[in-house]
Amino acid sequence: MTCLVTAGALVASPLGGLGAPLGGGTAEAQAHPFGDPQRLEISREGATVRARWRAAPDDLTALALALRVLGGKRTYVYRDGALVPEESDKSDAVLLAESPRLREYLLRNIRVTEKDAACPGKVVSTGNLAADGAVLDFACPGAVTSASVTVTMLTDLHASYRTLASTAQGERHTYTKAAPTHTWSLDRSDRAGAGSNGTASWPTAAAIAAVALLASGGAVLGARRLRAGRRRAAR
Repeated sequence: MTCLVTAGALVASPLGGLGAPLGGGTAEAQAHPFGDPQRLEISREGATVRARWRAAPDDLTALALALRVLGGKRTYVYRDGALVPEESDKSDAVLLAESPRLREYLLRNIRVTEKDAACPGKVVSTGNLAADGAVLDFACPGAVTSASVTVTMLTDLHASYRTLASTAQGERHTYTKAAPTHTWSLDRSDRAGAGSNGTASWPTAAAIAAVALLASGGAVLGARRLRAGRRRAAR
């Protein structure tokens, strides 16, 4: 069932009847947790852990509504079992990015600890929120080799939200309401073999096969030379 409603109007329930006015409705009613997942990129430099968070435009609108940084009306539809804004205005992300409430929300819902000590965070950039996401830096007591990162972004709007997190070195984790904390190994970028893009330059299967072939070829050639030398010595 598709049901169009407008902020401030009564909500028609897919099961029949009327719900509460959306103007004072719950954040859960405005959320859309079954679309594109949030994404988090984690990296570190020395004692600083950096997190870049991104979300789909409709989720940015839902968060802006939940944080009450938007004015005016919004039209909603039922989609994937949730009541979501029919369209996300580009200005929604701009208004959200400019709001200090977003910064407070980010620091409350993305947290870093290293050796059981909290790493104080700050929001570095919300710039072009829709395209580039929000960047946070967490200052830890010393050089970080591993850190526990807790992510509860949007799960207060709906328990089904999840965040796909990764590092440049290929480690991955899916954050959910039931699994909000994960410990990351962040020292791999210091190991030999890091490429110019910051990712580990692992040899390809073809390169490994070529090395093995050359090695076996060299061994065969060496054995032939050894046998030839022994024949000449015996004459």
